Amino acid sequence: NFVDNRYSTQLYFINSCRKVIQVDLMPEVSYRGVSYFDFSEIILDDDLSRGPVLVYRQWLALKVVRELLLQGKVSKKTSSYFLALKPEEKEHILNFVKLKLNRAISIDNIAETKIISNVTSLRSTFFCRNMLNRPIGTFVSLLYHFKCTLFRRFSYPGLMVVFLGPDGAGKSSVLDGVSSDLFFHKESNFYLVPGWLKRYASGEDNSGNVVTDPHARPPRSKVFSIAKQLVWLIEYVMGYFAIVNRRLDLGELVLFDRYYSDMTVDRKRYRNTAPKWLLGIVDKLIPRPDITFLLHASAKTIQSRKQEVPFEETERQIERYHSYVNYLAEGFVLDGEKALDEVIQNANDYILKVLTNRAHKRYSAFITK
Repeated sequence: NFVDNRYSTQLYFINSCRKVIQVDLMPEVSYRGVSYFDFSEIILDDDLSRGPVLVYRQWLALKVVRELLLQGKVSKKTSSYFLALKPEEKEHILNFVKLKLNRAISIDNIAETKIISNVTSLRSTFFCRNMLNRPIGTFVSLLYHFKCTLFRRFSYPGLMVVFLGPDGAGKSSVLDGVSSDLFFHKESNFYLVPGWLKRYASGEDNSGNVVTDPHARPPRSKVFSIAKQLVWLIEYVMGYFAIVNRRLDLGELVLFDRYYSDMTVDRKRYRNTAPKWLLGIVDKLIPRPDITFLLHASAKTIQSRKQEVPFEETERQIERYHSYVNYLAEGFVLDGEKALDEVIQNANDYILKVLTNRAHKRYSAFITK
């Protein structure tokens, strides 16, 4: 069965011998949902008794046109295919390009694989042609494309994971293990903030450097701390949509060592004297991660690893972290007292569980069929 999706380009069939057959589908060439020309315009043979069969030279002609429309030049691989053709087949493709793009190119243009056309100009020409020939259909196609784009922004294939816990709980070690064990094709690591504002992109707050005395500096004034919350809100919201969400859209694993919620637990570390109710409002306004892990360990264990704060402060932070994470639907507590490999395995198992549940929720109708 063929899934009705205009962006589908490949199907895979399994025959009786259990061999996978890949079938390329090229019903149309489009950009941002607007069709440049459909399959019927590609078939140049007069004999259609065999049905709409795309012969090799027509496939290559389409590939040349598509690359010119998308990047303004022909790739080296396509150029090598073109140069291996017979002279009459090359002439056939050049005529096809001239017919469809209203622009003549030479064999040398394709062989050099350099920019030979203005992409913006070509796209504008085809867009205007579509608007004149079928204005309603073109407008509907644009709306459909942006609907799909918007849906993907919020139903991304990637995963955002935050690790919380007092200093010495083992966040960095577990984070490194999780990123190396999972199957995501790429991962991004952040410390506390996304780094959208220049100060946090390369400043001390986003460096991830080891802090030996987090409570050494004096607290800021109340007015300054309130203003700082507005800066944090801008940083997290804009940083999410400009940096983090784009990576999630590409299917990346995005890992945060600490997040804004860390400021509500350890106010002294960030010299924060703003009202608690304001911190709660900002915490609800910033984008939420898909998973929030809390690395739990006893105060005695943490103090044996790091003694940056007093024993009583460590106990207080543990209690505050638990009360915060237990409130979250996406929160999960990892036992940091166990061996590192076991903690990493527990984190990976929970991540896979979340991904499985998400897939069933998004594609339940398709999976049922």
